[in-house]
Amino acid sequence: MSNLPAPGTHVSVPWGVSTAEGEVMESYQSGIGGRVVVAVRIEGADDALTVTFPAEVVKLVELA
Repeated sequence: MSNLPAPGTHVSVPWGVSTAEGEVMESYQSGIGGRVVVAVRIEGADDALTVTFPAEVVKLVELA
């Protein structure tokens, strides 16, 4: 059983000197560890950016 976040999970990821929030699109194990593909919405962009992060830097966000 994987401890990686499931698709659709809301997460926080490092973004520059701060963080950004996004939605997990996919998560998987690779030869160098877990990877999480996150769709991050950027102000002013028409579409979300899809970025792959190491699993250890992705933090779950609880929605209110």
